Amino acid sequence: MGAKQSQERKSYLDDYPDPLGRFTSIYNIENISSIVASRHQKSVTTAKWFVKMNIHFTHGIWMPVERGAPLFLVVYCGVLCPEVKNWRVKANVKFILHDLNDVQNSVEYHCGNVWFDNYTHEKPVIYQDTNISLDSLLNDSFGYVKDNMMRMATDIRVLEVEGFHQPTVVNYRVPPADPFYKQLCKFSDEEIYINKAVSLQLDTAENINYFSRS
Repeated sequence: MGAKQSQERKSYLDDYPDPLGRFTSIYNIENISSIVASRHQKSVTTAKWFVKMNIHFTHGIWMPVERGAPLFLVVYCGVLCPEVKNWRVKANVKFILHDLNDVQNSVEYHCGNVWFDNYTHEKPVIYQDTNISLDSLLNDSFGYVKDNMMRMATDIRVLEVEGFHQPTVVNYRVPPADPFYKQLCKFSDEEIYINKAVSLQLDTAENINYFSRS
């Protein structure tokens, strides 16, 4: 019955709707008052990079020098392939700015589908303006600031890549195009296809266990 259910699945991508990678992350920005005060020396504050295969992203905030200017949210994209000179990444980007006093007032910014590339020095980054002034960030009772901290999040879904290879989710429930690698493995009530090299490793491991028990 399990095999029949597997055959009835519309697509393995039902479980993996973003085969090139989905990046979701939350960034707690502490000491926000100090960041506002020192924005003349450092205007951008970002989290650590988060990586999936050959793509990495980071996100954070950008504060213009002008005091009355609004706060900007930013996302940077990079490719971990030193041999690649030119690359492009198309992604669907959404920012979330959390209201730390009332979660219902949290704001979502939908950038839609955007392209990142390294053709210029500016394109690997996306800016999203807000209606939040830098002055308001100094008010600790302001909704988006609590205990001198802000919280932002991003939801990034990679749609297309150009100039480099990004590994994707493999459908192990359908046979590979090359019959040489068609190794069927039955596990519980599922039937999946595995790489022949993996099959040989499993056989070798089983033989080692057999001789060690003998």
